[in-house]
Amino acid sequence: MPEHVAYLASLTVVEAETTLRDQLTATSPEREPEYPDVTEAAQAAELDEEQTVAAAAVASIDPLVIVEGAARSVKTTMLRTAIAVVAQESRGSRGVVCGAGSWPYL
Repeated sequence: MPEHVAYLASLTVVEAETTLRDQLTATSPEREPEYPDVTEAAQAAELDEEQTVAAAAVASIDPLVIVEGAARSVKTTMLRTAIAVVAQESRGSRGVVCGAGSWPYL
């Protein structure tokens, strides 16, 4: 994808994220949800600090978590880690939407 097209696509994604976030913020409690401890699973998956925080957010009960990143930025591994933590806690999982290249690996 040409860089200028990717840039415009990213702006569209950011606009959609902002709209969704604003709508959810208007109906969400004032406090931040607690994030589960994903340290052990994140270390096993060799996630870095930012990826570990993202995995904790995805594994939380937060009503909306948006993860966006460049290709090869370990998003699929991070999502797999978060899903495993939720399963270990015997909680229902949220819907996870991925790019076309990631779905077979979750």
